[in-house]
Amino acid sequence: CAHALGSVKEQPEFWPRFRELERFDPVTTLLVDDNLEILRTARGYGIGHLVSVLRPDSTHSPTPPGEFSAIHDFSELLPVS
Repeated sequence: CAHALGSVKEQPEFWPRFRELERFDPVTTLLVDDNLEILRTARGYGIGHLVSVLRPDSTHSPTPPGEFSAIHDFSELLPVS
């Protein structure tokens, strides 16, 4: 997707281009990512719900939570019984 749009999620121009391709409401959109720069850029565009991943690589120690809500894995967002 990023290649087709000519920019990556870290670049501000990605978000309006992506919205033209996939219609979404930034205010109600949830973005989960392990890249803080992507989350910061998405926040600047107006993405309403941003969550970072504490341990994107299981071979490394978790990163401390920072400026965004954070999860260890998706079960914290979507509990499965």
